[in-house]
Amino acid sequence: MKKYNQLKSFKEAIGKKIDRINELNGELFFFFTDDTFFIITEHGYDGDIDIGIHELSFSLNPTHFNFLNLHSLGIITPDERDAISNNRKELYDLENEKRDKNEYERLKNKYETTII
Repeated sequence: MKKYNQLKSFKEAIGKKIDRINELNGELFFFFTDDTFFIITEHGYDGDIDIGIHELSFSLNPTHFNFLNLHSLGIITPDERDAISNNRKELYDLENEKRDKNEYERLKNKYETTII
């Protein structure tokens, strides 16, 4: 997976060659050939809308929360997406198993009777 650096101003993009443009959740992601990117977003209220660069950091490192978005943007491959998804399922299964075991022990201790 490529490592991309986020640009925070239009001036930083001057002279760069655009590799591709993707849309996600109403924002435009411009990826440049030198592995940099910026995000164009809209700001405004009540019909007064400004278009500007997204100045907050946007992580392109895959996590269990953003892997579908990164796949949509072409950052990770279908195989990488599937691996993260499978790992995510395994983590959820382990968490559920641990929670069920704890609940079982709690109920067992609550309702178990001691025979003398």
